[in-house]
Amino acid sequence: MKIFRILAFALIAIFSVLTFASNDDDKRVSWEVLTNIKMIEQDSRYIPEFSQEVLDLDGKTIELKGFMMPLDNAETQNEFVLSGSPLGSCFFCIPGGPEAMVEVFSASGVMFSYDSVVISGTLELVDDDPMGMFYRMRDATQVD
Repeated sequence: MKIFRILAFALIAIFSVLTFASNDDDKRVSWEVLTNIKMIEQDSRYIPEFSQEVLDLDGKTIELKGFMMPLDNAETQNEFVLSGSPLGSCFFCIPGGPEAMVEVFSASGVMFSYDSVVISGTLELVDDDPMGMFYRMRDATQVD
């Protein structure tokens, strides 16, 4: 009987951990996944060759933790760039290449912060952006 209780307790604990871990972690994407691409030279410019893991995220709602790079002086940003790294002391020193940034569009707006933020939205893969962006997030909202 004692073994049965221990086994039942262990199964309940494992089930609880798996249920808890699957809630938000399924949507949260790491920058390591997004930066795992190949650059292909084509017609005097470089275009991304996305991994299958990234291709599977196209059109899906994801969460991404990063740092805001505002595109205007407003407190609430409707369009901004999200980066995996904080901006350095120089505003013009971009932290990483196009694979390490996501152009974000939010209808409701996101309050600007110097701290990291978690943004949820629909990921769009881009391979022909004239500004060189590889990722866009539409219908974005702040999670935390």
